[in-house]
Amino acid sequence: MIDLFEFYFYEDCPYQDESAELLRLEGRGKMRIISRENGTCACAGDLAEYYERKGLKVHNYLKDGETFKPGDAIIEAEGDIKLLFRFWRVSQTFLTLMCAIATKTASMVSAGRKENPDLIIATSRKTHPGSRVFELKAVRAGGGDIHRNSLSDSIQLSQN
Repeated sequence: MIDLFEFYFYEDCPYQDESAELLRLEGRGKMRIISRENGTCACAGDLAEYYERKGLKVHNYLKDGETFKPGDAIIEAEGDIKLLFRFWRVSQTFLTLMCAIATKTASMVSAGRKENPDLIIATSRKTHPGSRVFELKAVRAGGGDIHRNSLSDSIQLSQN
């Protein structure tokens, strides 16, 4: 299987971070991705696993489904300053998207279950290319379910 994080970070920085080189960054640093609003966390643990594989020390991260408020750290890591500098923007964008999906799903589940406690909010396989595994995980983190993961799951005939 393709390592999606490897792809995401390569896409953003295939060779070296020119800004980090220009600034002559050296040594160790710390990174914290902080929330600016209330939400539900998704996929920070996946990002933490990738960081650890790359030699960063992850001090803390929120688990899937945990809620957060403004000022809360979603993930905290320490290690090579150039690596942190390279990872932070893609990490921030990734977590913004996944937490937004989880937060919106949690909001819909909460509103729907006030009317019908047995209600199931389910998503389809219609996700952004290359992000399905994470986007579906984010739906689950928000309390949703998966209707259909791929074309291999079931037969569906439709007229478009």
